[in-house]
Amino acid sequence: NCTNNAALTNNGNAAATHIGGIIGRDVLLSITNCTNNGVVKNSGNLTGTNNFYIAGISGSDLLITDEDYTAYNFKQEDCYVTNCHNKAEIINDGTGNSIFVAGIVARTTSATINECTNTAAIKHIGISKSNCYISGICGRSCTSVDQTTNSGAVIVGGEEKAPASGLLFITGIVGTSNGPITNTSNSGNITVIGDATNTTDFDVYVAGITNSVKDKMAECSNS
Repeated sequence: NCTNNAALTNNGNAAATHIGGIIGRDVLLSITNCTNNGVVKNSGNLTGTNNFYIAGISGSDLLITDEDYTAYNFKQEDCYVTNCHNKAEIINDGTGNSIFVAGIVARTTSATINECTNTAAIKHIGISKSNCYISGICGRSCTSVDQTTNSGAVIVGGEEKAPASGLLFITGIVGTSNGPITNTSNSGNITVIGDATNTTDFDVYVAGITNSVKDKMAECSNS
């Protein structure tokens, strides 16, 4: 039951950076009934293999092993992001190795995402040296995404700062997913502009829902 109304801006050049309107990086948490109303912006520039995770609710979660669940007396089904909403722009114009930008969670490895909405624009106009995941709900998911809606525009590119090399996934719901995607809808426009589509070292994948899913996808719509 948390709400953020303040703008967050990162100009630092630290190691891997996790930026979220509610929490930067969650570990063994359930996040429920949270809303972000403040613009979240990253303008930092990372070197080497350091990544950026930028989102309205949570930057990312920590990959949890079976040993971790036992040690903390926690169950996988206790890790979730539910009924959370992003209502402010999420912007990256910084440089990093892999970059994850999304309305709800930039990258999730353990937590499921349920009943969440994004209604604001998601913008990436920075430089990614490797794979890049830009999405209305979640950049990259290893779990399930259910009953989520994106109506915010997803905008990537710009002639001054084009992606460098790798794969660029641009979607309304989830960039790529290892888990099921069900009962989701996207009505946000997806736009790729400038040099993002003109570089020979970068493959661009654009989709209304997701670019790849290893589990099932059902009851999803793009309008």
